[in-house]
Amino acid sequence: MVAEYRQEDPLGTAIDRFFVILVGASIGLSVNLFVLPLWAGEELHEGISKNFACVADSLEVCVNEYLKGTLLERVPSKIFMGLAADDPVYKSYRSALMSGAKEETLAGFAIWEPPHGRFKGFKYPWHNYVKVGAILRHCTYSIVALHGCLRSAIQAPLDVRLLFEKELRDVSVEGAKVLRTLGKHVQNMEKADYMGILDGVRRAVDRLQQSLYLNSYLLVRQEVGFTDNYVDNFAVSVIPELKKHGHGDHHHHRSSGFFRTGSSHKMGFAKSRDDLNEADRNGIKKLHSWPSRPIDDLDFTKDSIFEQRVRVLESASALSLGTFATLLMEVALRLDYVVEAVEELGNLANFKHPQPQAVSLLNGSV
Repeated sequence: MVAEYRQEDPLGTAIDRFFVILVGASIGLSVNLFVLPLWAGEELHEGISKNFACVADSLEVCVNEYLKGTLLERVPSKIFMGLAADDPVYKSYRSALMSGAKEETLAGFAIWEPPHGRFKGFKYPWHNYVKVGAILRHCTYSIVALHGCLRSAIQAPLDVRLLFEKELRDVSVEGAKVLRTLGKHVQNMEKADYMGILDGVRRAVDRLQQSLYLNSYLLVRQEVGFTDNYVDNFAVSVIPELKKHGHGDHHHHRSSGFFRTGSSHKMGFAKSRDDLNEADRNGIKKLHSWPSRPIDDLDFTKDSIFEQRVRVLESASALSLGTFATLLMEVALRLDYVVEAVEELGNLANFKHPQPQAVSLLNGSV
């Protein structure tokens, strides 16, 4: 029994202490409800809204760094452990990637909260916020793969990346615009133009697909050429090998001209058939889906081990651009699922239709 030792009325003492505990709990509950409320639903709402902006930032930064030709080290151990790192791409998408368990916990608490503020109704669709967050993470996984391409050991030459610069940048800008627009509409609890919100990113994806189709021969072309200034623009894994063997002693075996750039059009990289000598003409084969190109007889016996490795990595490094572009288009395609989830949340939560003036201000800020 509470306070039974040396007490004349232990039952009365227990009742008094129970009332003290009850008064303290009432004061704490009143402060949390009326003075300084901390709602789990509000925190969940704010967290989901901010994740949209974080994912949009990571998408733009990743593509910008790729087009700059930034050479990064392999994935640091901090990223493997899920810790904060000094990588701008990782810092942007980390919050969205690590928020799954927190969102489910907050949604579980929010169910028991009474209607408050903008969240009216006893059956508010808190679990739809969890669904939006999960689908947004599904889109983020493709950005993680893009980040892996950015830190890959085999990189496409900067000259090749710049051939598709406008198309790649347009897809990233339009995709980031969609994410920021959805985040602002969720933050303001307003419905968006879900039918037309993806028009810009779809047009950008179509242009990128067309550009890859018209210039895809550049990604598989076995055109020879290896110059001194190409070392700074070659695959990361090749540079130590070049320094070891001394690339200056080998470049005279190969003629220059690998992915030359200039004022000419992209299609101007292909060799004219009139410029080919008799030996080259014998190696030309007509292909239905590709422009005519010299056929590699794969006879490595006449090349040194160093030259064999360079020839293989020349092709692999150019093909890595196709991987990056495909993953970028996958990010854009996964935005469809994000838009559908936000639309479902808006219908169940009774999001309001934005005023025309608010729509114009929102579009101007995006």
